[in-house]
Amino acid sequence: MFKTVKIICFFLFSSLFISCQNDEAPEKNQEIYFEKFSINYAWGLNYNHWIIDNEGNVRVNKERDSIIWIDTDNLNSYKEMFDSIVFIVDKSELEKYVALISKAAKGKVIESNQNRADFGNVGFNCFTKNNHNFKTVVLTEMSDLLDKKNLSTEAEKIGIWLRELNLKMNSN
Repeated sequence: MFKTVKIICFFLFSSLFISCQNDEAPEKNQEIYFEKFSINYAWGLNYNHWIIDNEGNVRVNKERDSIIWIDTDNLNSYKEMFDSIVFIVDKSELEKYVALISKAAKGKVIESNQNRADFGNVGFNCFTKNNHNFKTVVLTEMSDLLDKKNLSTEAEKIGIWLRELNLKMNSN
């Protein structure tokens, strides 16, 4: 009887350990977690782009003529391209939202066609490690022709937080 209980406990512990490993923890060497970008060519170039790095720094690209499109193949190399720190997110607040990324990455992204004129493109994304590669997780994106929205609850929470940060930075 005791031996059976030990075997059952072993299997329960093993399955718990394996399931915990399947939920990907934030990558320790990941240097960029979130981004907001907007670009519009309608009446001249209007470009705004910021990221939140692993230290909670909100970095912007002040070089208006050097538009950055983050390629996840070299995610960490983009950190230094954002040349100014304009805001610092509290470490515990950052960790709270980084912890939501893995579930947001599993969310369904829906697309809806649009017919806007001179709107440009505005998006909020986060980044995660998928197997051995970084992956962009779309939270929301709006453009002249197409809108995208991640339906997961976690993506919505992250999106609300990023929009609030964007308002704080633009009100200063």
